[in-house]
Amino acid sequence: MRQSHMVLGQFTSQSNMETESNSFLKTLDAVQNDIALENEVKATVVDTLRGIFDPEISINIYDLGLIYDLKITADGTLHVLMTFTSAWCPFADELLNQVKTLTLECHDKINKVEVVTTMLPQWGKDKVAEEYQIALNF
Repeated sequence: MRQSHMVLGQFTSQSNMETESNSFLKTLDAVQNDIALENEVKATVVDTLRGIFDPEISINIYDLGLIYDLKITADGTLHVLMTFTSAWCPFADELLNQVKTLTLECHDKINKVEVVTTMLPQWGKDKVAEEYQIALNF
């Protein structure tokens, strides 16, 4: 039996609501990753991301768990899937700018950077690297 829900004065079926909520979930699944190129640049990219710090928490964005996925295509386009600690992050624009600029500059095989932001899955303390969880008593 299908369930209906009242949403802003309109009836919406359960299956439509699931589709609508899933539209907020973004991935890099469609990106054709070049494994050889990834192996060549990933360590440099990760080191670069570890040099970008969330100003409110003072942990780098990689170990903070804000980077959900990294892929690079054969044409040298680096794809970054990331989130923020909050949908209302006051530093979102600055963090995005740093990710785009610094990763583009970190390796000569990277020709372009595309950053996709998502709020699903929602960031939580469980995303923080274990050594920082211990240090911060998470």
